[in-house]
Amino acid sequence: MLHLPTPVYFIALAQALGGLTAPLIIFVGGFLGVTLAPSSAMATLPIASLVVGTALASMPGALIMRRIGRSRGFTYATLIAILGSILAFFSVRNGHFYGLCFSTLLLGMHLAFVQQFRFAALEWVKPEQAPSTASVVMLAGLLAAWFGPEIAMWGKDLLAVRFSGAFVLLALCQGALLVLINSIEFAEVE
Repeated sequence: MLHLPTPVYFIALAQALGGLTAPLIIFVGGFLGVTLAPSSAMATLPIASLVVGTALASMPGALIMRRIGRSRGFTYATLIAILGSILAFFSVRNGHFYGLCFSTLLLGMHLAFVQQFRFAALEWVKPEQAPSTASVVMLAGLLAAWFGPEIAMWGKDLLAVRFSGAFVLLALCQGALLVLINSIEFAEVE
């Protein structure tokens, strides 16, 4: 077993929970896009919105973390993700394609903050422990890549409208992430 500080493992778990969003959206985005888009040419717009949201929030996410601290930054971003998941649920349930695209944009913005977990974990270790710490966090990303589509499949027929339940399950996972984030003592960022 690796001898890393306990917060590193909690941060890795946070990485796994936060990282569920991208594989879930990539899995269901195309199906929902084909179903809800006004034109087949726009079918991948929900996935593209996820990528655009991540790109738009990457630099601001890093600056926000520096300004208000990791705990508050992760908390606010996770609240945005919960909002995005709830909006996605209602958009899918009511057949609103552009609402789905906006919600995936919000979820993408959250992913920009999720990328910061690796730095938060590295702040807890000595330089010689950095490779092991990075490996633990990257392994958590692999768990997210596996569980994201699984959650989508569990939620596919959970409710009356196909795949709407996946966003309910995603919101629950993000709620668990919110609880976890608020129980982690993050290192101070200078």
